Amino acid sequence: PEVPADVYVVRDATQAARVAAMLCHLYRDRYFACDTEVADIDVKAESPVAHGRLICFSVFCGPDTHFGLGTANGTRHPLR
Repeated sequence: PEVPADVYVVRDATQAARVAAMLCHLYRDRYFACDTEVADIDVKAESPVAHGRLICFSVFCGPDTHFGLGTANGTRHPLR
């Protein structure tokens, strides 16, 4: 599926480290909305905490937040 132009997808450890640094420094005074998706767990017997495999981690901290380098997934979009 096509990724929306205003979504930045982290695809490797280098990108993850850069975005984590931005969250810890540039956006440190903001509240973050975080969501995770976990696979390989028995949801009736286990919580996702320390069980299963993390397959997706999403962060939102405002419409003016920008994690890309001028582009989001190759599509230029305005910074807000």
